[in-house]
Amino acid sequence: MQESLKNSITYLMKTGYDCGFRAQLFSLQDFKITEDMLYEASKWADWDNFIDNALDSHWHHFFTLETLGIPYEINTLEMLLSGQCVKDKTIILVHDLKNPFMGQHWVVFKKIEGEYIHVHWGDGKARVFTKKEFGSTFNAAWPNIVYTIGRGSSKLGWLPKQYVKLTRFLFGRNSLR
Repeated sequence: MQESLKNSITYLMKTGYDCGFRAQLFSLQDFKITEDMLYEASKWADWDNFIDNALDSHWHHFFTLETLGIPYEINTLEMLLSGQCVKDKTIILVHDLKNPFMGQHWVVFKKIEGEYIHVHWGDGKARVFTKKEFGSTFNAAWPNIVYTIGRGSSKLGWLPKQYVKLTRFLFGRNSLR
């Protein structure tokens, strides 16, 4: 993809609850995955309320990637902070330090610059943290997720797949409303 075209596509949320969907869409741009293709594969409902969170776990992300036939690799915070992860292809779950279990947000890795990490925040802008600050917000609660799209051979286990299928049935786009 031409660099100028790639840079024109940004991670920009449309609602207060679609950070995971939009982070994946941004990170899948080189794979020519359209928004409609991602909607279909993820069964994203766009309820625009807290119910969307039930469809936005890391297991949902992995199930969607497997549905699309896109490889992914589960990484660690140490790999991320040492520069081993791929920019614009690595998605990270961060936690609000004031409300770590309920205040979670998916961000996309942009770059490491010395002791600083830059991430796409979902508002069309990058935010900069010291590595220590970022480690605190990453480790504030469970789950601690860093994964890279386009490489690796990670696969979702049977039980997480069943969880995804159940929550999609209950809350997904094709559920009874």
